[in-house]
Formats: sequence, C-alpha cells, structure tokens
Amino acid sequence: MARKRAAPRIEYEDEVEVKQPVHKKYKLVPKTKNQQKFIDTINNNILTFGTGCSGTGKSFCSIGLACEQLLAKKISKIIISRPVVQCGPGIGFLSGSLQEKIQPFMKNVLSICEMFLGTSLLKTYIDSQVIEIEAIETMRGNTYDDCIMILDEFQNCSFTQLLCYATRIGTNTKCIISGDLEQIDNMGGPYASGAQRFYDEQKRSEGMGEGIGYSFFDEQDIVRSKIVLTILTNARIARNLRNKDNKE
Repeated sequence: MARKRAAPRIEYEDEVEVKQPVHKKYKLVPKTKNQQKFIDTINNNILTFGTGCSGTGKSFCSIGLACEQLLAKKISKIIISRPVVQCGPGIGFLSGSLQEKIQPFMKNVLSICEMFLGTSLLKTYIDSQVIEIEAIETMRGNTYDDCIMILDEFQNCSFTQLLCYATRIGTNTKCIISGDLEQIDNMGGPYASGAQRFYDEQKRSEGMGEGIGYSFFDEQDIVRSKIVLTILTNARIARNLRNKDNKE
C-alpha cells in the first residue's frame, strides 16, 4: 500500500516563530570597591546610610541584597519606600488609590526587584505582601520585624519623615537609607528636605553606639554611561566656582 504523503506546509511571508522569553535572573556582583564596602556595611550593621552621586549602584546593591536574602529565607519581607516628591514644578494631581499614586515613583526599584526575582515571582511576592511598597506618610505606629527596609532617594525626605522611618526598625530587621544629598528637589516650604540634618546628627555620634554604618560613593563609582561622569564633573566645577565668587 502506498504511503500517504503529508500535505505541503504553506508558508506565509509574515509568519514568524514566537518564542517565550526566558528570564535570566541577576546575581549581586559588586562592580566597584565602594559597592563592595556598601554591601559589607549593610551586612555588619542594622542601619546603613549609602550616600553619593547618581548612577553608582546604591539602589541596585540595596535591593539586590534584600532580594537575595529573601530568597535565602534570611528574612520574610522587604519593605520599600520613597518620598513622593517630584522633580521640578511637578505634574499636578495624581488620581487613584494610595498605591496608584506611589506607583510612578517606584518604577526604578520595582524594575531592579524584577531583575533579581523575575516577573512572575515578583508579582507573587507583591500580591502576598512579602514585598510591600509603603508610603512614609502611613508608617507612623508600625513596627517592621524580620525584614529589610529600604528607603530610596532619602534626600527628599523631611526631618520628621526620616525620624519616623528609622524608628520603625523591629527585631531581625535591617534598614538601608540611600540617596544623593547633591540632588534635593524640595529645598523650601513646610516639608523641605531634612536629610542633611538627619544624616549629620547620626554621623556626629559615629562610634558612640553600635549598629549604624556609613558608605559613600564618588564619581569614580559611576556605572551608568560615561557621559554621566562628565555631566556631574562639569556641574561640580561650576558649583565650586560660584561658591568661590560668592565668598569673594
């Protein structure tokens, strides 16, 4: 009996093979000496300040470390916060629920979480409140145990917000506060930045109590485009010249 031949496959010009993307999870590997110092400082302290210029990996290191400790079951939660302060004149009223109002300010930190956890696991953790996005304004009275608390862009927090935030630390909890004190967006008004005051007050007591660590990043730690280094260097030189002229 003759074998039946399969019908020829008709190919269309616009036919393409669709492949499901495979997520490659990141591992936290420090790229500079100061990134390594930052990670070591976090591991050896309860409260850690990470300060310095943009693009040096402060957020990446703190969130990456928190995600890895969560996966290793060293903690049971991650609490992420950021001041809801817009750069410049602002874009006006933000509609929606509290979480919807905060969401535009959290894109950066959530994208870093996604790098380390993957899209599916990140969604699961957020839905089950293993990872919580918390507004500083609603944290009064809370205690956060067995977690890592991360405050990004702390330079835009008022002194009251920072004092409230840092005193939420509970049992088996680490707190990471990071930002760039050269890029403050709310210099005046009733909720003006109190970051420098809060940082200076804590730094002044360095060595008097255990559990608080400090890590600083400079222009040589920038891991973004090299043009960022050029921009920040030019800005620093211009600022120094203005300060010199004002003194004279």
